[in-house]
Amino acid sequence: MRFTPFLSLLVAIVCATAIGSAQTKTLTLDQARQIALERNVNIAQAQNNVEAAQAGVLAATGSYLPTLSASGGWNWNQNEGPINLGGGVVIPNSRNVRRYFNTGLNLNYTIFDGFSREGGYTRASANAISSEQTSTRTRQSIIFQVESSYLNVLRNEQLVRVSEENLKRDRRQLERIQESNRVGALSKADVYRQQSQVAVDELNLINAQNNFNKSKADLIALIGLNVSDEYAIADPAISTEIAQSELDASIAQTKNFGELIRQAIEKRPDYLAAKEGVRSADGGVSSARSGYFPTVSTSAGYGLSNEEFSKLTENKGINWGINFRWNIFDGFGTNQVLQSAQVLKKNAELAVRSPV
Repeated sequence: MRFTPFLSLLVAIVCATAIGSAQTKTLTLDQARQIALERNVNIAQAQNNVEAAQAGVLAATGSYLPTLSASGGWNWNQNEGPINLGGGVVIPNSRNVRRYFNTGLNLNYTIFDGFSREGGYTRASANAISSEQTSTRTRQSIIFQVESSYLNVLRNEQLVRVSEENLKRDRRQLERIQESNRVGALSKADVYRQQSQVAVDELNLINAQNNFNKSKADLIALIGLNVSDEYAIADPAISTEIAQSELDASIAQTKNFGELIRQAIEKRPDYLAAKEGVRSADGGVSSARSGYFPTVSTSAGYGLSNEEFSKLTENKGINWGINFRWNIFDGFGTNQVLQSAQVLKKNAELAVRSPV
């Protein structure tokens, strides 16, 4: 028995479909949410920003602490040439070699810097809280997108089935019209009209299938999976029909618009992040204004030095002091920095009032 080319192609398609079906993975809504939280790039970036902001808080806290540094060195100098000892005495071709060892500790502490540290700490703390709220909002947004995309896939799948049913119905209708035309009950124009409707149904089915495939690929890409893998989007926990009681409950929740606004102001992370943005900008204004104030700092040091390393402890040096510095005029540089910081604060306040 010989296989025709068409039959061989049909067998190949059936085998490929069977293999693909064996490798198809079912993806529920809960699984889609969890995978998105683990693999979505935007969520990972938002979490990285939180860690960076927390490091900024630690650095701002450290500005209140003294700084301690250690140093050490070794120098070797050689001078060659005649040495004039005076009185006409000259030593020709003299060589002078000098080795020098030194080490020390230095301690510095800023007593007052015009409230720049306070402004910096406020800014770092606000940025940390803002980044956490932004991260929370990012997670919420991704989850919302995943749920919307998932439901959109199910919706498009139902539309594909509706298009298939419409095509089947109109094809049956076409067969009846063709049979009626053969017996003379209907005209040829009725046949052409129904054929046109069947062609429209075929096009609608193709468009519905394309929309379904695209929405499924968008969902897979959104949650961070490989779009080349085959997934079946199905969740038995999701009802395909909406009861009237569910619609009434949704309508009841949205009746009190003022209450929804109040809840959004209290709980929406993006709004809370915007408020922290104002506090951060206010800290920037305090830091910028510090240029008008003097700076007071103190320092202390302890050092050892000698030409021989074994005698390093014979020469000791101790120093300490208080330093005062006041930049009386800086060519309006501080004014420019302060004006820029105040503009940033105004923009942050506008962001809080923004409806978007």
